[in-house]
Amino acid sequence: ELQIYQFPTPEKTLIDTVKALSTHPEHPPLYYLLVRIWTQFWMQWFGNSVAVFRSLSVVLSILTLPCLYWLCAELFELSLTRSLILSLVAVSPLHVLYAQEAREYSLWILAIVLSGAALLRAIRLQTQASWRIYAATIVLGLYSHLLFVWVAIAQSLFVFVHENFQRSKTTASYLRASLIGVLGFLPWVLIAILNLSQLGKIVDAAIKETSPFYLFFVWSRSLNRVFLSADFDASIDRWSALDRWFRNFFSGYFQVDLGFSQLILVVVTFVSLYFLGRHAPRRTRLFLLTLIVTTAIPLMLPDLILGGTQSTRIRYLIPAYLGIQMAIAYLFATQINTLKRLHKAIWQLGLAALILGGIMGCLNDLPQQVTWNKDSKTEDYLPISQSINQAINPLVISNTSAIRVLTLSYQLDADTKLLLLDSDQIPQIPTSFRQKFLFDPSDELLEQFERRQIQTTPIVESKIQLWRLQR
Repeated sequence: ELQIYQFPTPEKTLIDTVKALSTHPEHPPLYYLLVRIWTQFWMQWFGNSVAVFRSLSVVLSILTLPCLYWLCAELFELSLTRSLILSLVAVSPLHVLYAQEAREYSLWILAIVLSGAALLRAIRLQTQASWRIYAATIVLGLYSHLLFVWVAIAQSLFVFVHENFQRSKTTASYLRASLIGVLGFLPWVLIAILNLSQLGKIVDAAIKETSPFYLFFVWSRSLNRVFLSADFDASIDRWSALDRWFRNFFSGYFQVDLGFSQLILVVVTFVSLYFLGRHAPRRTRLFLLTLIVTTAIPLMLPDLILGGTQSTRIRYLIPAYLGIQMAIAYLFATQINTLKRLHKAIWQLGLAALILGGIMGCLNDLPQQVTWNKDSKTEDYLPISQSINQAINPLVISNTSAIRVLTLSYQLDADTKLLLLDSDQIPQIPTSFRQKFLFDPSDELLEQFERRQIQTTPIVESKIQLWRLQR
């Protein structure tokens, strides 16, 4: 019964959805409006199902592939490069996992790719219609995710450098289109300004003391997850004596665990970027390097200097990883296209290993109850739900956030009863239940039970807690 509140009802309109989202301005409303319309339509045939929610992300991710081919057609002359980037993205554990998430990242990826292709097309055609399309993609991107701002800045830097910082028809058309896009996003900017305190809490939560070596490790691990998978890396590479040597070496010096495949991917990435900078056409080189640098450095540099964890969240660096994937595809395609048979065979073997690693990584992630893209607190739900489901006639009492209760409800038996509180005051608790649990209670609620001489025994003590109540 609790889960029905996740699904749209006729009593609530799209305006109500926007009002609810306005209290969380870090999440622009476009994806959530789309998922509401999508879910309300398909619920007529499939009912209240999580699959209905997630199917929109699947469709958006599938639409990304032809848009990505269009972008690569604008960027690369060699057709093999277009095929390789599609292959790398299609088997990327990062993209496959977020294609299954009922979150805005699939729409954001589509907007990143679509806006890049529209910009290159507008520069090539120089027509009013093409620039209007680009302006529309700017609005689409900004309403998809706030970090699209860095993508837009990367594109502006690309245009100005491409035009040698001179006044031209291209720069004038670009500025007009960008202005239209920014004006279209202005209503949400005003909402964000009115809720600056909420944005400040999110920024403050990400500020932590971190070691630079730890950051380097997480960045390399994230690169691993774009092409392979952390779990796949651990299960396969640990058989390698060379890998164990690398892990022991780096653990001894930097207190991190840096596997051999991660090191190889870091090397391949730097080689790809070097090759791109030296051999790619100027337009291709500028577009990809501005995309990678402009979207990564603003997150990485503050974490290195001030301390923080923004850059450790792989989803925030999706634009940069897209650029890296295209750079690596360009490197492999160029080398495979060579006339030297042995040279070509070596690069083909490396490409096959990369694609096979991606497929195996996706297959390895498939049966996982908690995948690596989830918050670390998600792992706590498994032992909590197992303890509750093993109990006879349980009652779960909680005053935690609605999202945590909803998350837990999907792992509980259907007949489990919940008593949800909106304060720290203890209500009348039914005596018909054999076992009673406290799920993630506040400190004040725990104190209330202790004052009433109700014994609270911790069962799961982690970021999310479970307690048993006994008189």
